[in-house]
Amino acid sequence: MIVVDGGDLFSDRPVLPDDLRAQVEIKARAQIQSYAENGWDVFVPGEADFSVGTEVFFELFDGVEVDILAGNLTCGDRSFSGGKVIERGGYRVGIIGVVSGVYSDCEVGDPVSSAVESMESLGDVDVTLAVVHGPTEVSSEVGLAIAPDFILNGHTGRSANNLSSSDMGWSIGSGIKGKRLGLLQLSWQEAADGWTWSGGTAQVASQLDRYRERLASANSALAAASEEERGRLENRQSHYADQVATLESQLNSLLVGDGESNSFNHTLLEMDESIGEDQPTIDLITATRARIEEVAIASSAEVREATASFAGSAACRGCHNSQWEQWSGTDHAGAWNTLITAERQSDLTCFECHVTGAHHPDGPTHPNNVGVLTGVGCESCHGPRAAHITAVSSGTLTSALASPEVSVESCVKCHDGDRDDGDFDPVTYMEAIRH
Repeated sequence: MIVVDGGDLFSDRPVLPDDLRAQVEIKARAQIQSYAENGWDVFVPGEADFSVGTEVFFELFDGVEVDILAGNLTCGDRSFSGGKVIERGGYRVGIIGVVSGVYSDCEVGDPVSSAVESMESLGDVDVTLAVVHGPTEVSSEVGLAIAPDFILNGHTGRSANNLSSSDMGWSIGSGIKGKRLGLLQLSWQEAADGWTWSGGTAQVASQLDRYRERLASANSALAAASEEERGRLENRQSHYADQVATLESQLNSLLVGDGESNSFNHTLLEMDESIGEDQPTIDLITATRARIEEVAIASSAEVREATASFAGSAACRGCHNSQWEQWSGTDHAGAWNTLITAERQSDLTCFECHVTGAHHPDGPTHPNNVGVLTGVGCESCHGPRAAHITAVSSGTLTSALASPEVSVESCVKCHDGDRDDGDFDPVTYMEAIRH
């Protein structure tokens, strides 16, 4: 087995406020310790990994046995190798790493020329993996230049199990935020050339059938829809049609195994309760949470109070009881409790999407000043409503204080493609919270 990480391990933001930076550094030390104790072969850093500061970044890796691959990255007098050959099970696996973007206190060279040079340095290998940290277009340029067998982009968070093959090799993924572990299993055939995805055709075909059924259902609903329902149903139909087109394209791109190719299987393993408990890991997590709690308590003395712009969801119930009842049965309402259950309520990277108003200038800035704004409540979507409630009570409500229409923009602050692993679809998600 070879363990590879494609970057943005410590954070998803290249620049952090001081209080969040302190927590990220605590987590980073735990992540490094866990990797080091369980085996780690290659790390291609992301720009967000330097959010702890360049000096801290290098201090974290002192004494850790892992190859940091980034052939086009220079940080002061520090430079990195661009490629490495690992021998396992009688096979030589060649891995290269390049980056793109802005890295704090570092210089980033041309990723394509670095990839070409690193690929040439590998020599005779049985399989090649290019790990790129950067935008999708950089992965494409690198892949077309060196044609690796497999390419992993650690920046985009690509996690789809529907793999695609092209002139740039097989694109694989593992998702982000430690939710999944990408497992690439290789099987060599004697004198074989190229790679075929075992079972890939059947897997994509099965998904395609499901989306075709959803599209047919959407077409039927649209045909019988009233005029006021048409807009919403047309969006749903368009969404399913796009999914069908994407899956059809992926199905057509899959190589057909002819018995003369090496084969591979790609699986995304969910990092959930199905994974057995490991006591050393539990102890490490417990100690890390305790340290985060200490930092949160220490920093809470400087926390400003949330302004009176927000009233809390309970204040809306008097006039909007049916809407409140619907909301109270959604996951949004219990968002804060999920953090408490997971003992993550002091985690600054979590709390802002589990309370009301944290993304607003007048909202809470710290877990210790959440008050009545626990959960993703009414004002998360409709904005601060204290002035609205006061105006209703005094009979002075004007159009300026009326509740605005909910915009998708209020959703994507948390459903941003990173936190939700790219699963957010406004058409289907809105149906779950509509009231």
